[in-house]
Amino acid sequence: NGTITKRAIRLCVDDIGTEENSYKFFGSQVNLIEELIYGRYDIWTSRGVVLHIATNLTPQKMKEMYGDRAYSRLVEMMNDIVLSGNDRRR
Repeated sequence: NGTITKRAIRLCVDDIGTEENSYKFFGSQVNLIEELIYGRYDIWTSRGVVLHIATNLTPQKMKEMYGDRAYSRLVEMMNDIVLSGNDRRR
């Protein structure tokens, strides 16, 4: 019938901000989380990809680590859910 059905493809990344800042990829320094954000944004806009992240970073720290461009895409793709109070990992 010629229609394309959007399917939600989910990816969950825990504790962003704890990874190494950059990795070498064919001789270039690459920030993997930043590249993940760009890639997910591209397919989020066309196919409805869902990205879940967990972090202890503040919005300002995320901007510093991943840059304004990547942060802007995260803000567009995400809903913030702030968990406050006691540590839930116990």
